[in-house]
Amino acid sequence: MKQWLCTVVVLLLLALAFPSFSEPQVTLPPSPSPTPQPYFANYPPIQISAEPEPPKDDDNRWLLYGTAADEVTIYVRGGMMGIALSLVNQNDKHFEVSLTDDNRLEGLDKLKNGRYTLQAYDPIAMEVAPQYQEFVIDRSKTMGESQEDQLLFFLVLFPLLSVGGIALIWIGLSGIRKAREQEERERARASATVVDRVKHTSLRRGKPSTWHPVVEFAVDGQTHRHESHTGYWLDQFEVGERVEILYDADDPSCFHLEKLFDREITGDKITVIVGILWILVAGVVAFFVSR
Repeated sequence: MKQWLCTVVVLLLLALAFPSFSEPQVTLPPSPSPTPQPYFANYPPIQISAEPEPPKDDDNRWLLYGTAADEVTIYVRGGMMGIALSLVNQNDKHFEVSLTDDNRLEGLDKLKNGRYTLQAYDPIAMEVAPQYQEFVIDRSKTMGESQEDQLLFFLVLFPLLSVGGIALIWIGLSGIRKAREQEERERARASATVVDRVKHTSLRRGKPSTWHPVVEFAVDGQTHRHESHTGYWLDQFEVGERVEILYDADDPSCFHLEKLFDREITGDKITVIVGILWILVAGVVAFFVSR
């Protein structure tokens, strides 16, 4: 018996001393864990639709005009834990609306004419994005009448706003035309001396006074002394100052100061440009106001 126990002990010691005789151990790689998905990913998003589909304006608002306000059915579908509704008008006044069992919006027949914003959201699962839809109710007109009214309003408002621009363009073009005609007549050149300055005060209230230089120059040995027909708001000349003039050879009393002539034409051109910009701005304003 003792001999048998000694044999067992020796075998155990040999097994411990030489582990290579035992079965090799294989380490398996860990299995990849699935990517977690949000718990609301399998739920349909909230959608707001209408049947039949009403026309829309440029701001994506539904236009419920005339009988369409009572014939169009609005549906609100989707969501995870239910749908909550919020309806406000352009004055931030809230209105009560609800959904039927088939997701139809109730309460539209009680709304008066105006602009409304419908918001649909999940009251519990806030991760579900809310949806918005604006619509306009006006039972007093149809879609065609609305477009005609907008066009008529634009055609009336635009000319009224453009009057100032048209006046500026007319003033600028008149000044350019007169300057060109004067330039055609007054081609002779001479050096002149400013001998005086005459202040012209207008009797019309609000019109500023103007200064007219008096110049003296010689033509064919004959001295001419004339006051400029053109006046200037600022007293820009000193007595004794030498200036270059262009005059009419047939009538030396008709002349203009060369250094200010181009400035006058530039001013008239700027007036025309301002008038054009005025009309463009008037068109934009009339367009947005008449919508």
